[in-house]
Amino acid sequence: MRDFAAYLDLARKLPWEFEQLPTYDLFGSPHSGDETSREWTRAANQKTFGGGLGIYCHIPYCASRCNYCHCFTASGEHSDAINEHLQLLLLEINLWGPVFADCLVTNAYLGGGTPTILVPTKLDALLGLLRRTFRFAATAQITVESTPRTAAPERLAVLRNHNVDRLSMGIQSLDREVLARANRQWQTRRMVEQAYRNARDAGFPVVNGDLIAGLNGQSVDSFLADARFLARLGFDTIHVYFFEPGGTPFENNGGLMDAAWRARRNAMLAALGPLLTSLEYHPVFGETIYARRDNMLNRYDFERYFQAGSVLGLGWRAYSHVFPGTNYMHLSRETWRESLRAGRLPPVRLHKGGIDYEMREFLIFLLKRGVDLGQFRRL
Repeated sequence: MRDFAAYLDLARKLPWEFEQLPTYDLFGSPHSGDETSREWTRAANQKTFGGGLGIYCHIPYCASRCNYCHCFTASGEHSDAINEHLQLLLLEINLWGPVFADCLVTNAYLGGGTPTILVPTKLDALLGLLRRTFRFAATAQITVESTPRTAAPERLAVLRNHNVDRLSMGIQSLDREVLARANRQWQTRRMVEQAYRNARDAGFPVVNGDLIAGLNGQSVDSFLADARFLARLGFDTIHVYFFEPGGTPFENNGGLMDAAWRARRNAMLAALGPLLTSLEYHPVFGETIYARRDNMLNRYDFERYFQAGSVLGLGWRAYSHVFPGTNYMHLSRETWRESLRAGRLPPVRLHKGGIDYEMREFLIFLLKRGVDLGQFRRL
């Protein structure tokens, strides 16, 4: 195994935009669902979950596809497709239940897509089955992603009834021209304000607001105005993503991001810290996550990257990670569907990086907030 200095040198040579998760082309030959189940069973028996066991549920549907989005999502509120996805997701949860009967879940994250595109009865069915199937620690954090137009009181009430304690609201921008270019012209400031009030009225302990730096048509001033708006509303955390065109509708339609654009994006991130610090936020992850208090952190990320945790991905194209260094994704949507309908866990493609992969990933993350040599050695 490499020493600390070698890992640090490797991580420093990587561009700051480097993606920690292995790209799909790096995943190897197919493995059956039974083989994946045995991998998790070994980890459970050997208690190698490290900092905790997380669950990620993927709901890959949005009312419309934003031009900056590179996630695995399908646009349109097609109820038949959404209902089929949910039915298959419930089958997958039931199939995994026995493997984790003796394991404590320390965090769960429902992402997408837009999980709150589900109607309240469907949200209730999904969260209820997760609660009945897995053993959640008393201190487990549960996060659900939402948007301003789906953060309706009746949906939020369902989330709170199932002890969802962190709502992450994708806002991205408040500039009307930027939103129009992003195919997100439906969003307004008034809608964001109402969604935030709905979340507070529902009683969420933590409400996060997501922004994106470097969107098409965005200036440094408009980006900072967006951050100031969220801070003054009272969002507990503000998570900033940087726009990269790879795999997005923007790129697919011929869009290019030149050096001047990238420099403008970087200037946005550089100016963000002083602004949010002046508004009583502090950085908890480099230039990208700011919080009013440390206990408002997203534990799904924290336990996965900083405490050697493992993540079980549920839903088509969900990403899973078994410590140390085993990652996998579903083989295809068709095999995911066919296997679950037949009562079997679906086949996957595996990427095995081992402890070297874990160490490199850990350092890439920590370089943005300072490297803790003691924590590195413990991992």
